[in-house]
Formats: sequence, C-alpha cells, structure tokens
Amino acid sequence: MRLRAMTSSGDMQFGNGTGNFLINSPAMVAQLVMTRLDLWCGQWFLDFSQGTPYSTSILGKNTKSTYDGAITQRILSTPGVASLQTYQSQLNSARKLTWEATINTLFGRTSLGGTTFLPSSGAQLQDNSANLLFDSFGNPMFGS
Repeated sequence: MRLRAMTSSGDMQFGNGTGNFLINSPAMVAQLVMTRLDLWCGQWFLDFSQGTPYSTSILGKNTKSTYDGAITQRILSTPGVASLQTYQSQLNSARKLTWEATINTLFGRTSLGGTTFLPSSGAQLQDNSANLLFDSFGNPMFGS
C-alpha cells in the first residue's frame, strides 16, 4: 500500500519525490486511522453513510456505552489494521474525551491517540434527516 504523507497540520506533503509517501508501514496505517476518525458521518458528499458517527454515538451526555465502541469499530475497520492490542479512553470534567490505542497492522505495531471535546448540552450538534449538521451557533457545517 502507498499513501501520501501528511504534515502535522493535516496538509499533503509535496516536493520530496518518493519521500512524500508512506509505503507499507505502521505509520501509513496510523495516518489512515486518524483520517477515517476525522471524517464525520454525512460529511463525504459521495457517501453520507461513511464516517465516524460523532452526532449519533459520540457527542452528547451519557454516551460512554457507545463512544468506545464507535471509535474502536472505526479503527478495526481501517484497511491495514490487523487487530487492536490496547485501547483506553478517559472523559474528564471539562467534557474532553481523550483516547489512546495500540494497533497491530499488517506491517508492525504502532500507537496513536486523539482528543475530542464533547459539547455541553447547550452546544450539542444537531442532526436532521437531510444529513445537515449545525455548529453551536446554528450555522450549517456541511450539507447533503
């Protein structure tokens, strides 16, 4: 497998020839996992069913029983992931969800993690039947 490397700010790397690509490496699979977790359900205009179910399984109050499953399922369904060795998450009083995972890939083992801020009840995102999400100010984030 071959994947264009991304900078720490999420931009694709150019100008280094073959040095711009991750090829058959654990880092390549980790980048795929993080990219898949960054995509929200309903955000990709070609297939609204693709993405991480933030609005239905992760954001909101009392979602402990669903957010770990949603994140681990998204990790395990990523191409190149062989198994999930460890996973842990912690939700603090500021509603910051931090997670860490160690995955076994087809090319070796790697660790990764992320942070998501779960909004308070007054700032929750809303999802309607037209796959349109709104930010906490009521502005559309993307649409169908």
